Amino acid sequence: MNKLLLLTFLVAIFFVQTACNSKIITNTAINSTSSQQTQTTRESDMLELILADKYKGEGYVIIQPYTEMDFMNIPEVLDNLKSFLSDSLNGNLKSLNYEFTPLIEEFFEINRIQENLKIESSIKDGYYINNEYTYARYLQDLNNGLLPIQVVGYIKLTLPAYDPETGYVILHISFTNNSTTHFGGGGAVYVYRYINEELIYITKVQLSIK
Repeated sequence: MNKLLLLTFLVAIFFVQTACNSKIITNTAINSTSSQQTQTTRESDMLELILADKYKGEGYVIIQPYTEMDFMNIPEVLDNLKSFLSDSLNGNLKSLNYEFTPLIEEFFEINRIQENLKIESSIKDGYYINNEYTYARYLQDLNNGLLPIQVVGYIKLTLPAYDPETGYVILHISFTNNSTTHFGGGGAVYVYRYINEELIYITKVQLSIK
């Protein structure tokens, strides 16, 4: 598939889903103004908060124990993806009067290299970090009927990029459903805002659909 066809395919499945009403997620454990809080701790706290909000009460998801995002190893697609995200977020969220391009650049920079996640499993909050699982192992166990019905699916995460001056946060989540209950999945870039000890869901940009 040449570059033009690949780009056409990707753009054809990209769309922006903007929240009609902002969703406020509260966690007093996160404090962006704390001088004692490291970047790693803040990233981990935000991931835990986002995961609990998305998956608590639906069984639980198995999470790949290291970061990963589709297309990161395809340079020509990556450049077009950066431009697409900048155009989408700056255009669709123009009313926020915020230029997302620098945060998008930071997002791709901090996720250039895979890192082990520094968060703990929390079944009660809907997620389980399984260091024994690879995507292939997940599919094998799924096909062999070894995954319990409570497993909603398999998740791949990136680190969140965070702007401490405005509180805007972006990250990518890729999801594969447990096909015994639901088919499909996909990947999306999610946008939040952390301010006054609250994480507010803003929008998402869907990048792939399975």
